[in-house]
Amino acid sequence: MDRKNDSSTPPSDEQLRVWFDQFGPPPLDDTVRFNRTRWVNQTAPGLRRSRTRRPWGWSVAVASLLVGFVGGGAWLAHRRSPSTAAPPRVSAPAAVAQAMAWLDHHTSQPLAAPTWVPSPPASAGGPHLSAQTRVYHVSGATGFNGWSVILYPTSVAYRVNNPALDTAHVHPWVSWTGQQLSGMQSAMNTPSDRLQTLEGHNGNIGPNGPQITSRHFQTVALGLGITGTLYTTDVVLWHQGSWTLMVIGGQGAQDVTVARSVVRRLHDVTLPPYPALAAIAGDRYQAQFSGNQVAIDWIHGADLTTLNGAALPVASVFRIASSWRPVPGR
Repeated sequence: MDRKNDSSTPPSDEQLRVWFDQFGPPPLDDTVRFNRTRWVNQTAPGLRRSRTRRPWGWSVAVASLLVGFVGGGAWLAHRRSPSTAAPPRVSAPAAVAQAMAWLDHHTSQPLAAPTWVPSPPASAGGPHLSAQTRVYHVSGATGFNGWSVILYPTSVAYRVNNPALDTAHVHPWVSWTGQQLSGMQSAMNTPSDRLQTLEGHNGNIGPNGPQITSRHFQTVALGLGITGTLYTTDVVLWHQGSWTLMVIGGQGAQDVTVARSVVRRLHDVTLPPYPALAAIAGDRYQAQFSGNQVAIDWIHGADLTTLNGAALPVASVFRIASSWRPVPGR
């Protein structure tokens, strides 16, 4: 006799549990006996299916845990490595947004601003930035239509054009100006004409700035396949795309070193794709160029933008320029 179907064999605990799950508790009657044949025919297929699925589901769970551990470890390793971590997406500071909102209500001229500005340390007057803004509407032959923004490092955040900024006795952190060129200036289409316009408005050169070129010069290698010209006026001049760059220093060898560092910096920076001039003026009394000042200006159609980095590091000023965006809706 097959004992699997022998109804006289007492049921196991597992059989009783499955029976109760399938058919509910039995009636309180001793004459009702456990029907093993019915249990085998009606519940065994379900047990086989569950047992068949269990290894697959368990494998998926184990695999998911392993993937989670491996992925988590890779994420932690990536996060701990500053050299490979992606730079955080930084929005424009509140002072920039407030300045552009003020200008938006006071002029119809095109507006643009950086989306990144470094925060000033407490030693510079920070950690906050506060803005002064102006709008210029001057008619006549020497008319000037434009606007300006100056950011100051302050210990508290002031509203735009707060009178306290006039007595704060802090140096500007960074400033920029938007100007509408006259018809004659915007009609200057040759590279030399554009460069002359840019030189006249660049804060480190200006119309009465230092002599830039000379009859005596030498060609110097600046790296990344770029060559420049070192003039006897202690100026290094070179071109990258539509940009003209120069280092205005006091020692030829040190000027070339600074120029090479700028070339390396710009290798990973996307600058505004317009005719532009960037002038890095070193402290002529300090051989290490500890007081570099970067002034950048570029022409976009009939608009001229000037950016003065004050005493910010060279790399920071170029990063500010690379983050430049027009104000939406203008």
